[in-house]
Amino acid sequence: MQIFNNKFVNYLYLQYKYNNKYFRKYMNTLRKYEYANRKELDDYTLYQIKKLLVYAYENVEFYKDRFDECEFNPYTFNEIQEIEKIPILTKKEIIDNKEKMISKQFRNKKLNKITTGGTTGTPMEFYFSEQSKYIRQGNWAKWKLSSKVDYKYDKYCYIGRILGSNSAWEYNGNILQIASNQLSVQNVKKIIKEMERFQPKYIQGYASAVYILATIIERENIDISKIMIKSILTSSDTMFKEYREKIEKIFQCKVYDHYGQNEDCVAATECDEHNGYHIHEESTYIEVVDIYSNNKISSGIGKIIGTNLFNYAMPLIRYEIGDVGEITLEKCKCGNEHKRIINFQGRIDDIIKLKDGRRIAAGSLNQPMKYSNNEIIECQYIQESMDELVINVVPDINFSDKTLKTFQEELETLIGNTLNIKFNVVENISRAKNGKYKFIISKVK
Repeated sequence: MQIFNNKFVNYLYLQYKYNNKYFRKYMNTLRKYEYANRKELDDYTLYQIKKLLVYAYENVEFYKDRFDECEFNPYTFNEIQEIEKIPILTKKEIIDNKEKMISKQFRNKKLNKITTGGTTGTPMEFYFSEQSKYIRQGNWAKWKLSSKVDYKYDKYCYIGRILGSNSAWEYNGNILQIASNQLSVQNVKKIIKEMERFQPKYIQGYASAVYILATIIERENIDISKIMIKSILTSSDTMFKEYREKIEKIFQCKVYDHYGQNEDCVAATECDEHNGYHIHEESTYIEVVDIYSNNKISSGIGKIIGTNLFNYAMPLIRYEIGDVGEITLEKCKCGNEHKRIINFQGRIDDIIKLKDGRRIAAGSLNQPMKYSNNEIIECQYIQESMDELVINVVPDINFSDKTLKTFQEELETLIGNTLNIKFNVVENISRAKNGKYKFIISKVK
């Protein structure tokens, strides 16, 4: 396969991508507030939120109506907690009011559009200003810097999206792109040879995909000693404890997980302590509210609510992300005083519902897999009804009927025996076009 490795072209691309006034300004902000104290961070957040709220009221029809309806006055906004007077923004509201949510100051300007899946499969469109685009790049750069890699020039492997050519890998400048749906034994052996030639400094990709790569390397006893990886950067799906342990064991380096989403209302990154995700308070404001009442909570697990502080083209204020977790104000051992997301539970709809009212989250459901080391590569839960649970299982080298029996026993210990459990042994679990797969599919309303 031909390798595209034109250093001059790479240089021009990186200059275009990173040598931008918005990017440089935001990187300076990140440096300034990296080790700011709690008061400095709160003062910064208050200033940015008030500026955003006033702007939204004066320039965005949706927020003019919303603030008037709930009798919220952005001009007298002086305390961060006053933002709680504004109703939480849902995905359905965005879909229904897209045109009203775009600032009149940006209607005749070129905007960056992102389309993502929405309620009941209805796509949602988000528009970002040029400034917001480069702040997004800055957040990714911060993540990479925290993991000790050079975000500009280090060559790396990216394991994620399905490639248009339907190939297992291809080159894009300084990136070796690997398709998450092509991680067969045969392909992985070829990919490792390609990595030996390319010599990437780090691996970036979906947590589940990197885990599968590590699993195949271990199972097939593939020699990776000639590949000097210094960090693993993961994002986009849940980093289970079992994933992290295997990845770090195989590649002999640390995993740095990142939490974010297309809407860019939350950005958070692990540090060397790996004790939660440091929120990028320079660009987002995060709250946690009760799952049922939507009232803000000071501790415990709840729904994550995010506000993008810089996207003035289409402000998203108090947006319901759809994820569940907890925020702590406790200072990290690394010295950083940014708020951290801990006890991250994943998507609020990634749950199994039981007749007794319990809700079992993805993090708990992955636990039975730890009793199946070298027996199961990955699995997928499909709840067909309140009575039936189907589990797709991709077998590993030591897989047997006993594996499924053990899996079922451990699962019933966790959730009881109220569900009829059916196992399907499959070669692989299908991915969406973006290369991701859903760990839990619930057909129960």
